[in-house]
Amino acid sequence: MVGLHSRIATDASVGTGTGFDDINTVGDPTILNDDASRYYGFMLSAAPTDVTSAEAASCRVRLTSTSLELVGEVWTYGAAMGAPIATNDQGTHFPVELFLLDIKASGEERLTSALASNLPDPTGGWSAVIGHLHADKTPIPKEHWPFWAAGKAPPHQGGDAAHSTQATVTRTTMGAVTIEKKFTQVVGIRTLAVKDAVGGSQEEFVGYAEVTSAISGIDPAHYPLPSIGPIIGTPVGAPIQHAPNPWMPWYLKREEKSDRTIEPFVVLSTAVAAADAINYSLAFAL
Repeated sequence: MVGLHSRIATDASVGTGTGFDDINTVGDPTILNDDASRYYGFMLSAAPTDVTSAEAASCRVRLTSTSLELVGEVWTYGAAMGAPIATNDQGTHFPVELFLLDIKASGEERLTSALASNLPDPTGGWSAVIGHLHADKTPIPKEHWPFWAAGKAPPHQGGDAAHSTQATVTRTTMGAVTIEKKFTQVVGIRTLAVKDAVGGSQEEFVGYAEVTSAISGIDPAHYPLPSIGPIIGTPVGAPIQHAPNPWMPWYLKREEKSDRTIEPFVVLSTAVAAADAINYSLAFAL
């Protein structure tokens, strides 16, 4: 028994013009598990790939799926960037945003995700990660949804966290933690990315965590990291300000009574010049 799954799609260059571009470097079309019973929406994290002075950055996402009867539905990404100052400006933090839907599924539904700029004539594009949230036939406690919708972990009795740094696109461990045998459930996950070195000009940080474990049926569990936008010129002045990143819905229920490791791996869309700090946290329930 598991519960909730997230399957990822990524693209390091979308929204470069005025129309929609499919997020299709990895995971297009995104295919839900063969035992999927509900589609609960998506988690989006994105950052501009190029910025210029006096030009803002804002985008929207579109979903299309014949089997889920999504006919090109569009939502605006709530994170955006105001027009930077010329020559010297810091990158902007782009948290993960959860878009909750509730659509019946029967398994192996296919989705196409696309992104477009909200500007009439954007200079650059976007790098985007989208995680499609769906449930198998394990019952999901209804009382958890208000907490997840608010970006919080439901009430729980324990947790663990680990951290690492990452600069390359090579799939790399974020560090393993142990869920002790007394805990039968995971009820939330939070990811974090912090600019930990002087970034290069026009360099964005975008990626996701692929969560693995010996617990049966855990895959797929792909959760976006918050993104960090590019810098103009040589960074000066105040450090990059980071907004809180929300807890994301993850529900895992197991019947075994054993200590098990859970180990996420980070995957970046593009490399950065110097490693940035990454972290994840899990909420455990009895």
